[in-house]
Amino acid sequence: MRRRDFLTQTAFGLCAGSLFAQSDFSEKELLLGKVPAADSEDERFRWFDLAKLPLEGLAWADEERVRDFDRFPKRIMPELPEAVRGLARHSAGIAFRFVSDSSQIRVKYELLSESLAMPHMPASGVSGFDLYSKSEGRFRFVGAKYPLQVKDNTVLADNIAPSTREFLINFPLYNGVNAVSVGVEKDADFRIPPPRKGKPLLFYGTSITQGGCASRPGLAHPQILGRRLDREVLNFGFSGSGKMEPALAQAFAELDPAVYILDCVPNMTPELIRERVRPFVRALRLARPNTPILLVEDAMPPDSWIIPARRDRHRENQKILRESYQLLLDGGIKELYYLEGDDLCPPDGDGTVDSVHPNDYGFEHYADAFEPVLRKILE
Repeated sequence: MRRRDFLTQTAFGLCAGSLFAQSDFSEKELLLGKVPAADSEDERFRWFDLAKLPLEGLAWADEERVRDFDRFPKRIMPELPEAVRGLARHSAGIAFRFVSDSSQIRVKYELLSESLAMPHMPASGVSGFDLYSKSEGRFRFVGAKYPLQVKDNTVLADNIAPSTREFLINFPLYNGVNAVSVGVEKDADFRIPPPRKGKPLLFYGTSITQGGCASRPGLAHPQILGRRLDREVLNFGFSGSGKMEPALAQAFAELDPAVYILDCVPNMTPELIRERVRPFVRALRLARPNTPILLVEDAMPPDSWIIPARRDRHRENQKILRESYQLLLDGGIKELYYLEGDDLCPPDGDGTVDSVHPNDYGFEHYADAFEPVLRKILE
């Protein structure tokens, strides 16, 4: 049975244990490692098609999609702004967790676009996969490969010390995925761990939220925070297109995350902030009366100390967002939180590639700023 056939069995794939409903296989098969492997000409490895297995980062997991790894289901796609519809084909935030004792982990994939890199972001982040493994209760980096072509069969990690471990593979941030399989050694264990206990973190924002310009997928701040807080991440970052249109509020209102994190200000003018923030928040609150909502300011650009126009734009956006926040509070909106933007970038100014998009150092700083606020909200 395909994941879309489970629509009547679970609500949007976000309740505890519902990740198993995405799969072609039963919960017992997944937990006990009874997952049939795909046919392979290489007898040294067993291959598992991830389109048939439970994935993190895919909301509406039980619904039909145009492509298996699109970030929205087919029925919502026509309602989205055109730019968002295109970017929804990117696989930012999608991840796969599994347990294995294989000494080599491989990935076989076909990407959507032949544009593997961007001038300011390497192919390893735009189009690559990276691998983590859990050690002493937290995920640690294991390996990654930067893509050289749109279709490949490659090693993520080799000569792994003997032990049965939980692994996590992050999908590309700025490319789509047509097909992907994970390979383990023929006689190795392969099974799916139980779903995480907490509800996911839903991030909605801009190119920064999507992951520009991390050097690999696991270094975008939503993914860093997912590891730190042991939560699934739903990454709805859309490069240049996080603008709080009503269609996005309607879509997200269907979901039941632990918190809505709204970080769209870098893509919005003061007029759009004034026009859209309050209706967007009210739409979410109407559908989800008790779900926390976090409003995030845009980061102060590191060159704003010497380019006054950059500083002034930030201050104007900040002013309007704070006014909107206060009006929402005065209007009775509960469980509404606010994160200031001045401390999102490192004070030395070295946290971006272009005074806008974080590098790896910058994303770590972003995560440091978000973490205490999110921990308080999740208490």
